[in-house]
Amino acid sequence: MSTLLEVNNLKTYFFRKKQPIPAVDGVDFHINKGETVALVGESGSGKSITSLSIMGLVQGSGGKIMDGSIKLEGRDLASFTENEYCKIRGNDVSMIFQEPMTSLNPVLTIGEQITEVLEYHKKMNKKEASKKAVELLELVGFSRAEQVMKEYPHRLSGGQRQRIGIARALTLNPELIIADEPVSALDVSIQAQVINLMEELQEEFNLTYLFISHDLSVVRHISDRVGVMYLGKMMELTEKHELYGNPLHPYTQALLSSVPVTRKKDAVKRERIILKGELPSPANPPKGCVFHTRCPMAKPICKEQIPAFEEAAPGHYVACHLYA
Repeated sequence: MSTLLEVNNLKTYFFRKKQPIPAVDGVDFHINKGETVALVGESGSGKSITSLSIMGLVQGSGGKIMDGSIKLEGRDLASFTENEYCKIRGNDVSMIFQEPMTSLNPVLTIGEQITEVLEYHKKMNKKEASKKAVELLELVGFSRAEQVMKEYPHRLSGGQRQRIGIARALTLNPELIIADEPVSALDVSIQAQVINLMEELQEEFNLTYLFISHDLSVVRHISDRVGVMYLGKMMELTEKHELYGNPLHPYTQALLSSVPVTRKKDAVKRERIILKGELPSPANPPKGCVFHTRCPMAKPICKEQIPAFEEAAPGHYVACHLYA
């Protein structure tokens, strides 16, 4: 498979009272065409900031990409101006946001929010745009698409709004779709419907996903490869079966041990790992490995040197001195 997106040494900082705070610090990963790469980690690990950096949306909230590259089919998005970004958002890379109620405009109908994209980017007239919008809504499972076009977001359920978010993301046939916690605000039964829909659309249109989630069971179901982040750094990255079956990094091991076990034989194999201490402040990260303050396997070198993100086994990357 050919590489669609390649992120190298990405460093995104936010500035509070002129003090730089690293939100993403030296992240490396790539996504091949047609695959799903998931990013997992606790709150504050940098997952969403990574996605917003790719979309060029951190600048408006006080953030700045300080170093690294974000290459989409060879084009370095990190060097793009806002005008250049406006041309690729939607067309080449699109995003499904975490909370559909806040990502949809409450004063515009669903039809207006989809057709304006088509009118602006595809130069369609209102009739053509409306026809295309109805087709998109039918594609994501609405049987009464023409009626939905007239509705406002607050009149729809959470699952319906998220389907509209998916339809908006598909409007311009982008190469890459970033899904930031797309099912976290939904009931479990609706989560399954949305995940199944995303998988069906991926198979039909050969879509590529960057999937961000806290839910490790959902990630195991939908992803091809999984990256584990902690305090702005990538701790581990590998194929999903390898990660869930043979986690190398102590943080990944602790993270997976927190997943509820439904079968007795799995409970025997898995020992619950309780991390001590609290997540350090991103404004003052620990020296050396950022995880050493909570790591049950920390060595003296972990307090002094930042571990390299290296290949410990074929296709299995980890940033840990245990595997240096």
